[in-house]
Amino acid sequence: MITNDTEVIFSPWGKAQKSCRLIRETVFIDEQKVPPFLEWDHMDEASTHIILIHKTNHIGCARIYYEENYIRLERMAVYKVYRRQGFGSFLIKQIISHMKKNHIYQIVISAQATAIPFYLKHGFLQSGDTYMDANIKHQRMTLNISE
Repeated sequence: MITNDTEVIFSPWGKAQKSCRLIRETVFIDEQKVPPFLEWDHMDEASTHIILIHKTNHIGCARIYYEENYIRLERMAVYKVYRRQGFGSFLIKQIISHMKKNHIYQIVISAQATAIPFYLKHGFLQSGDTYMDANIKHQRMTLNISE
């Protein structure tokens, strides 16, 4: 459950790497069977990473990188034991708030098909056809953030 002890930290890869690696290995590589060579790419170094902390536990993460006039939100993951308790929503809301403060008004994601309802709930819209990535069906989605 979300409490006053829940927060997010925006950090470069050098500081976030240890936590993000553990979370992403558990969620993507172990649970979803994404091959490690697909999970780890050159974009980690170029991205800003967001760590979701509950009490003192690092329980989720995501990464963003800036394109010309929008950001790409990728690798969003929350440990299984913390899912369906509002932590993912807390994380996405904090990211949206951060983008507003930084005058970025569009977020683009490649959502796993099972996560589409989650992103729709947060205002994202589907665009284009579904496609396979790492043997998982995905859908491009965008969120236009109002000022």
